[in-house]
Amino acid sequence: MANITVIEAAKAYSSQVVREPLINSIFSLLVNPDVFKYEKFGKETMVREVKGGTASNYDKNAGFTANGTGGSAEWKPFVAPYDREMTFAVDAMDEYNAVREGFELSGAAIAKQNMRNMAGEIDATTAAAIFANIPAENVYTSADLKLDKDNIFQTLTDLEAKVFNKGYAGDSYVFVRSTDYSAITAALLANNALANQEVLKFSPIKGLELETRVVKYNNLIIVRVPDTRMFTAVTLLDGKSEGQEAGGYVKAEGASYIDMLVVPAPAAALSVRHFVANLLVPMAYTEGLTAGVVETELGGVNNLTDNTVAFSNIGINQKADAFEYQTRMIYGAMTFESWKNTLFAVTTAIA
Repeated sequence: MANITVIEAAKAYSSQVVREPLINSIFSLLVNPDVFKYEKFGKETMVREVKGGTASNYDKNAGFTANGTGGSAEWKPFVAPYDREMTFAVDAMDEYNAVREGFELSGAAIAKQNMRNMAGEIDATTAAAIFANIPAENVYTSADLKLDKDNIFQTLTDLEAKVFNKGYAGDSYVFVRSTDYSAITAALLANNALANQEVLKFSPIKGLELETRVVKYNNLIIVRVPDTRMFTAVTLLDGKSEGQEAGGYVKAEGASYIDMLVVPAPAAALSVRHFVANLLVPMAYTEGLTAGVVETELGGVNNLTDNTVAFSNIGINQKADAFEYQTRMIYGAMTFESWKNTLFAVTTAIA
């Protein structure tokens, strides 16, 4: 039973750290497994950027000659900017009783709540990171583009036209601050032919399909985001220094609200990886837990998730009769250079 408890704890925990941030993060729509190439371990990943070229005159005497504008597909290194950790312990007897009674493991339940909180941080940093890469001429204020009930769909129409004039005619995500989204709802009630509510399905990693309810208006996929995740800049708290003990994030000093963030589908991507550095278990639970058993039972976890989750060690907890989970989450968003001119935002200063 002891080694079964360990295996069950590890599997349940890995499931929660993968699913919960993606389920509760609004910006998980930008997690694209086809963009990043992960090693099993390592902070650096590879990201593919595809650039289109332009035509040039054909010279029948010289034949085909490289002109420097023929387009390219290049894998570039990407180091996620945020390296965060979560460590917590669960009493051994609590976990043993949970397994025996068929309850959800306490470690998995705690991980679920932790990762729900982590989703807010992922969204806030992603919004701020994308905003930081928008050309200054593509940033408008709510005085420039009005967001009230009577004008908000005209603003959406104007933004769609701006993206189109930059050369992109496909779908764009429009992440909308919840306060402004209420104006969209009011406009829909008044003019129910303007847009349709849809369920958007996406697969951020292999074997996991998520659903998000959105409003589709022409080529704009409108997604509601809590106000507390839509700032032009945020500050991460280290969880250790004086005044930062709570961890998490706060609005950066002088930051404004992002009312709307327009992101064409190929313009940005989000990388989220979990490294379970140590799953420490009580000594009494290691009987029969050989390296072969661990490899057989857990060896497929990394491959199953395309290395977005990696276990590196299951060892003995020499400090307490408890399971201790030590996890690092390395994540961050990036924008593609060739698509930056298609990004747009509308902001409001915070008094």
